[in-house]
Amino acid sequence: MDEKGFRRILNRNVGLPLGLGLVGALFFALLIGYLLNVIRWVEHTDQVLNRASEVYKLTLDLETGMRGFLLSGEEDYLAPYEQARGKYRPLTEQLIDMVGDNPPQVQRLERLLALQEQWDLFAQEVIGSRRDGGNYLA
Repeated sequence: MDEKGFRRILNRNVGLPLGLGLVGALFFALLIGYLLNVIRWVEHTDQVLNRASEVYKLTLDLETGMRGFLLSGEEDYLAPYEQARGKYRPLTEQLIDMVGDNPPQVQRLERLLALQEQWDLFAQEVIGSRRDGGNYLA
């Protein structure tokens, strides 16, 4: 067997499988990197949804606490309102930071925060009116 034929057979039997193996390993590494990136985004989305759920629950606590106080006149019913009032803005700002890469979501959350602040001013006014014995129903 001549040297040229031997090199051709050697390249075909060793080089080709080795090259294909390296290409396959590179493809597999890229696929794993892609999947890890997707998993990070899924975890991020899960964190955002959990935080949004917390903000929603705080909104319910605000409304429920105010309504309970207005109906009964007992200060004990304001406990959930006061607790939620202190937590609402920081949690909403954290949520805004979490979705900072999505401008439409940031705009929605900033609008939500502004509307909630307007509602909070109304709630404080109504609660003050109830405490003073005024006509809070009007």
